[in-house]
Amino acid sequence: MRFLNPLSKTKVAKQTSRKSATRRASAKLANAKRGKGTTLTRRTVGRSTAPRKSSNRKPVRRRTPLVLKPRVMTRLAAGVAVASLVCGSVWLWQSGWVGHQTAKAVKVAYGLSANLGLKLADLQVAGRQRTETETILSTMAVKRDMPLLMFDPEQARQALEALPWVRQAEVERHFPDVVFVRLHEREPLALWQMDGDVHLIDRHGDVISEASAHNFAHLPLVVGPGAQYQAAQLIDLLGSEPDLKKRVSGAVWISDRRWNLQMDGRIEVRLPEGDLTAAWQQLAEVEREHGVFERDVKIIDMRIPDRLVVRTSPDAKPLSHPSDEEEST
Repeated sequence: MRFLNPLSKTKVAKQTSRKSATRRASAKLANAKRGKGTTLTRRTVGRSTAPRKSSNRKPVRRRTPLVLKPRVMTRLAAGVAVASLVCGSVWLWQSGWVGHQTAKAVKVAYGLSANLGLKLADLQVAGRQRTETETILSTMAVKRDMPLLMFDPEQARQALEALPWVRQAEVERHFPDVVFVRLHEREPLALWQMDGDVHLIDRHGDVISEASAHNFAHLPLVVGPGAQYQAAQLIDLLGSEPDLKKRVSGAVWISDRRWNLQMDGRIEVRLPEGDLTAAWQQLAEVEREHGVFERDVKIIDMRIPDRLVVRTSPDAKPLSHPSDEEEST
């Protein structure tokens, strides 16, 4: 028999080393493919592993494709949906579609409430003296069988208080079919003369517009700027002496501080600034005791405390705004 010569130990070791290196390279390549992040180094089996010389060429980076995560995609889709909803709502509102549909739905609801019995059958008004019934109805814009829920009490109250004779109004809905109105009308107090024009005023000094002053000629006359706001206090004072009040034909408010009264259309009484009650009672007592108004008197000056000065000068001026010289006397 012919036998081959056995390999030397050196050759066997080299072959074993090459096989081991090949297996290790294969294992690393397999791990890299599985995603284990192993860094591969290119090696040539059987060649020297000495480091290569450095090169001036820069490494080329590969671009990683953009891949959005599912969570980001969900948030982006939600944002787009919200923006579309907002834009659509704004467009519907500006186009008037929303308002039209709302008004239509409200009208239908009012009709249903009227069918259930909530409709106007009676209008009750209390406190009316000078305001016409037709004026009240037209101002409130009400009519029989209208839905009671459609009626706005606050709007009706404001409309009624804009009428000349109405100072305050109370408007209520009494379900199922009644509207109740209570009026507080203005009470004519006096005639106020300013710049040649005469106006009818109430106790608060407010002018009652659209009211003819000629129909209230029996009321006292007050003259001058600011007199309309002081008239109520003066007229209440005059009422404490009814007999003397009947002789007062007019009053002038002087320098925003005191009154001049005209008695019987020919006598001027100059009241003081303060303590009008005492001065008025004193004048009434003098008249009862001495009948001063029956004499040839032109001016009674009560501006000095505890004194009553009577003047009979024939050239005394009639009731008017006094000059500065006359006021200083």
